[in-house]
Amino acid sequence: MLGIRHNRTAFFYCITDDQFSTIMVDQKKLTIGNSKGSDICLEKEWIGNELAVVGRSGSGGFYFRSGSDKLIYLNGQYLGNKSIPELKDRDCISIISQDSRNWVILWFRSDTNEAGTKWARLSCSEAAGMLPIHMDQDNKYWYICPQDDAGETLLNKQVLTDTVLINVGTTISSGAFRGVFTPDYFYYEVPMIPDTTESPEEAGQNISTGNGTLSIDIKERIVGLFYNRRVILRDIHIDIHSGEMVLILGGSGAGKSTFMNAVIGYEKATGSITYNNRPLDELRKSENAIGFVPQDNVVREGDKVGNAIRNAAQMKLPESILANPDEFNRRIQHTLDIMGLKEKEKSLISKLSGGEKKRVNVAAEYIGDPLLFFLDEPDTGVDPAQDEIMMRSLRSIADEGKIVMMITHTPDRGIDYYDKVIVIAKNKERQCGELAFYGTKEKAWDFFGIQSFEEIIKALNDESEDRSSAYVRKYQSLNPGREGLQ
Repeated sequence: MLGIRHNRTAFFYCITDDQFSTIMVDQKKLTIGNSKGSDICLEKEWIGNELAVVGRSGSGGFYFRSGSDKLIYLNGQYLGNKSIPELKDRDCISIISQDSRNWVILWFRSDTNEAGTKWARLSCSEAAGMLPIHMDQDNKYWYICPQDDAGETLLNKQVLTDTVLINVGTTISSGAFRGVFTPDYFYYEVPMIPDTTESPEEAGQNISTGNGTLSIDIKERIVGLFYNRRVILRDIHIDIHSGEMVLILGGSGAGKSTFMNAVIGYEKATGSITYNNRPLDELRKSENAIGFVPQDNVVREGDKVGNAIRNAAQMKLPESILANPDEFNRRIQHTLDIMGLKEKEKSLISKLSGGEKKRVNVAAEYIGDPLLFFLDEPDTGVDPAQDEIMMRSLRSIADEGKIVMMITHTPDRGIDYYDKVIVIAKNKERQCGELAFYGTKEKAWDFFGIQSFEEIIKALNDESEDRSSAYVRKYQSLNPGREGLQ
């Protein structure tokens, strides 16, 4: 969860090589480059020692000044070597190398209290089902076109009136989506629902932190526009309780990520998601009640571990804790301890192993003390020994009374840590993902006749016998109820 809560504060959301991070603009002058002497080190060789300078001007605004020969664009307009005397909220700066092979996107935010803003990403093909974009006849370039019946679309902060080629750094605001394009992805904001009735603290107090039930009732998840509309997920009705660590399994293309995104709120599905019988939108009022750790690392490699966790804490924790140094430091040390990072507190993130970097990313989200904790493949590129440390940490987080849900491609490594497993399978008869199993792992062994999560995935992907559809029918015939098989 990314955001800022202090007055006259500014920051960049930085995307480079499809890695996402947050850069605070909290000084009069900050240099951006790839050297260790840079205030903001992006560690990309092509960037050079001094890519740009950004900081606070005498008028109290924020400026951006290029310091290199790179191609600079502001909201889609070429700047050359010109400076930007005053950045405006949601300005998007695209920095592209002379050979056009490398790029950095800086999305500026200023004077915002959107501490709860999260980001998600879709491939351009996935985004085509939700935005008025299409590929040309040669399947080389993506274009965006105005839609008469789809409301006003803003392209690079201007009203879209003609079909336009999408480039790196093209920003779009269309319906519920507001984001920016890279060569392969569309990154978009998932804003918190505004609180008009209670303060965040009041909303958090009204939701039990140790005895809650997440009730998931997804009727359908539909993608596409007009004649391209299709159902990709349907009929999932289950309850998950505080203290449970739940594995999400599924065959290729069955809808694991779609299911997780629908529960979090990143993707809209018909039905309802509630926590203790209250809509999940109300839970979002407590700002950091929902935590999400994406596949990609979102902390900066040039930071030290302790500093990265402290920066995350300053963005996520309530003012009552930020104003109490003893409690603030206690939270920091508890997070480092539960993630097995105390000995690495003063280490540069760039010097850590892959598994340690992943745990820093988890720690940066856990510091906000979420009730619901979602992780998308947190063990990608992690060796078995480091994965064991990760799984122990996540088990400890669940034991604090939180709900932990995760997707992984190596599920057997953490086989002893899960309380329950959700299996999504593609029903070939309906051509969409459906619930093929929910319950304890012991019941999963009985149901599938296989005592390995990874072998279950292989069975789901076996197209020769269409076993995935058979499992869906078998599970539905048992009428297992919302608690699944126990």
